[in-house]
Amino acid sequence: MKVLRVMALLGLSALVIFACSCSKKKKAEREDFPPVISSIGFSPTVPVAGQDLKAVIKAEAFGKNKSLTATFKWHRNRELIPGQESDTLPGSEVRADTEIYVEAKASDGVKESEWLQSRPVRAIAGLLQINRVWIEPEQPSRNDTLVVKVECENCEWARIHYRWFVNNYEVQGATEQEFSAAKHELKIGDNVIAQISVEPNYPVVWEGAAPVTITARVPEIMDSGRVWVSNSERLVYFQFRVRDPEGGTLSYQVDSPPGASLKADQSLVTWPVPKGFTGEVVFKIKVRSSEGRETDLSGQIHIEEQ
Repeated sequence: MKVLRVMALLGLSALVIFACSCSKKKKAEREDFPPVISSIGFSPTVPVAGQDLKAVIKAEAFGKNKSLTATFKWHRNRELIPGQESDTLPGSEVRADTEIYVEAKASDGVKESEWLQSRPVRAIAGLLQINRVWIEPEQPSRNDTLVVKVECENCEWARIHYRWFVNNYEVQGATEQEFSAAKHELKIGDNVIAQISVEPNYPVVWEGAAPVTITARVPEIMDSGRVWVSNSERLVYFQFRVRDPEGGTLSYQVDSPPGASLKADQSLVTWPVPKGFTGEVVFKIKVRSSEGRETDLSGQIHIEEQ
């Protein structure tokens, strides 16, 4: 039995030594890897004509020497800019309305990475200046798609970020210029705010639009109506069709002609024709919903006394 125990200990010892040897081998293999550049960005993120543009790279070294150097090739409008191999493109080479990108290669003194190309960016003429931010429509309904409008100088090529708030709570995932009231199940009376941030100020500086409130839809006119004359009754009739898309009740006000009568339950207006009357008869009716939204409808007819 004593012999068996010694053999078991020796087997365990051999297993531990084997594991340590494998780890050292993997580390040695990893040190043979060349450096890798994972991303290239710019500072500022939006190039400004006449200002220096710096390339910012993220790279990793695997060899014994963790110190990296980088080489760059700058391009403007798809053409190589000669003599520019540092991480900074001088402001004299940054020109308005031109597309710029850079290629970068990292070295640890022994091995070099592959060339990596950045995304192209377009240089603007001057600093960004936001003059106005607003939401359209100004009186949105539950079925509308709200849109952020921006009046901004030198923003033609800038990237704009968006965020939306309903009743002072940020809506997660709402990061587009458009915002569907129906998709987010907004209700009448909900308060909506939009904010934008323009690079390079993102995400520090946000500009807000004036808030809008979800309102009821205006009464909907179903057709153009129908006007006719009853000679036997000496009456002019105006028949119309209108409904409340919110499902509420409607009230009516007849603005003309004087003396006209309304049968609201029939959506019908009548007007007695004075004796000897000749001319245009114009009906004007104001329709108001229970939510306070209004619309106007009208009809007209020409009458000649025979």
